[in-house]
Amino acid sequence: ANIQLPFNLYPNPANDEVAITFSAMDEGSYTIKLYDMIGRELKSETDKATPGDNMHVLNLTGIAKGIYSISLQKGETISKAKLVVE
Repeated sequence: ANIQLPFNLYPNPANDEVAITFSAMDEGSYTIKLYDMIGRELKSETDKATPGDNMHVLNLTGIAKGIYSISLQKGETISKAKLVVE
């Protein structure tokens, strides 16, 4: 079953960086990817989650203004959200 892993982005719209916050049930690595609207992967960062609240800061330097998609994958679970860069 595909369990949704909700996450929050702030600020959104973002500028130089965006913080991705989520809650994890257990440890394990996760990957955050930034895509443009035609699906090209622009950034991919992997880190290790800790049980409870997690925060990952994604640097947006060099990312043009526009609408993007951020995906958070942990195990088999993938959650996506829209990010506006201005």
